[in-house]
Amino acid sequence: MNIRNSAHPVPLLVVFLLILIAGAANAGGLYLYELGGPEVGLAGAGWAARAQDAAVVITNPAGMSRLDHSELIVGAQPLYLSVDFTPDQNTGPDGGSGDASDWLPAGGMYYVHPITPDIRLGMAMAGYFGLGLDYGDDWAGRYYLQEIKLQTLAFQPALSYRVNQRFSLGLGINALYGVLEKKAAVNNLEPGLPDGKMELDANDWTCQFNTGVLFEPADGTRFGLTYMSEADLEFDDNPEFSGLGDGLSAILGSGGFLDSRIDLEMTMPQIDLVDFLNQPRPAAAELFRCQFSGRDRRYRVVVFRLFSHAS
Repeated sequence: MNIRNSAHPVPLLVVFLLILIAGAANAGGLYLYELGGPEVGLAGAGWAARAQDAAVVITNPAGMSRLDHSELIVGAQPLYLSVDFTPDQNTGPDGGSGDASDWLPAGGMYYVHPITPDIRLGMAMAGYFGLGLDYGDDWAGRYYLQEIKLQTLAFQPALSYRVNQRFSLGLGINALYGVLEKKAAVNNLEPGLPDGKMELDANDWTCQFNTGVLFEPADGTRFGLTYMSEADLEFDDNPEFSGLGDGLSAILGSGGFLDSRIDLEMTMPQIDLVDFLNQPRPAAAELFRCQFSGRDRRYRVVVFRLFSHAS
């Protein structure tokens, strides 16, 4: 993008601000893999292969076939983010340090019910994607960002079918609701006037497919495959300005900025998981994961060994 000098520096400043907002929304958020209480204790290891409780509705819907009875799990995993900013001699404009530490709510409810010996129906309501930062009103970067929150809530019905004793299939469809809130200060550029404020508050619905396969070649050995499709959240809103000086308000109004709308698109990346579980005895298990995610198909490998001693 080429930007030329303008005779009206204030509108150009606001254009920069709007570009920064769009960049922040496209930067993404946070995927949480620790769904349900047991997942927190195991850090999500063996997500798609363990199939040990009702949270499998999301982790691998095919794994519902392993649950013989109706099961309900309700879990809460609030996250505390610690993010500090300390200015130095190169920092401007004038302002203090920023402490963006904040709590992020997470958790969910998961239910599985047998319909027939080979068919299971599941339902999940969970928040597994989001991020929140709050630097306060007076920190040095207030003209870029003061507070931003991205929160999602998924409602997923799911169905599993056990083809035979070793092989199961599952499908879930997420109805995903997303909320984006952002606040930033606006420099009035007039001596003696305090900062104005710009606020953005938008929401959107999208759909995400969740498919799974569970293969058990032998007792105590399982392979789980989970595919979660890419999903786009499109936030469309008319930002609200407050506390603007008369001069700045007149300039922005004449340029049409006060009535303009902002369209922001954020992509939740596709995720492919291949998990392996080997449990030769009840007191020991080996968990292996190969994960592909994002449009560039990046992958990571995680190996986790769990040992316990019976009392």
